[in-house]
Formats: sequence, C-alpha cells, structure tokens
Amino acid sequence: MEMGTTLELFRGDLLALSREWTSLHDDELRRRAVQAAGEKNAAALVSLTTAYLSHAGGSGVLTRPHTIAAYKRGVRQFLAWAEGQAVSLLRPGGHDGQ
Repeated sequence: MEMGTTLELFRGDLLALSREWTSLHDDELRRRAVQAAGEKNAAALVSLTTAYLSHAGGSGVLTRPHTIAAYKRGVRQFLAWAEGQAVSLLRPGGHDGQ
C-alpha cells in the first residue's frame, strides 16, 4: 500500500484557530481584513470574526461553540445578502447591518 501525502487544515481549539489573525501586526491585520471584506471572502471573514470573539468578546477563548456557529452563520448570511444588494462591506450604509 502506497502512502500518499495529504495536508489537512489543523482544526484545534479556539485559541489556535485565532492565531492566524492575532499574531499579525496591526497594519497587516487591517490590510488582510480590508482585503477579505473587499473580496467578500466568506472563509476569511468567518475566521476573522472567530478570532475577534476569542480575543475581544466577553467570554474570550471560553466562547461556546454554539455562539461561534451562530456568528459564522450570521457572517455567511450577511455576505449572501450583501452580494445580492451590491452592498460594500468597506463602506456600508447606516442601515445595511439591519
């Protein structure tokens, strides 16, 4: 049997998942966040939101998986709506979040 080499994304704890963003210098963090918003990159925006919850949210790394799943769903739903309405994530209107 031949062994193949396959890379898989590490799916560790919340702290490990957020390091992609929290280890960045502020300028690079902003650049990547702006790029993700401009491209409406769902995976990057979900990752950024998760990192924010784990570091700036009230519960930090103890944020419950159900809460994280709800935020992920919310990001994806908002992106789908924003795509259909041609809403810019970088310059949203005052009522676009509703």
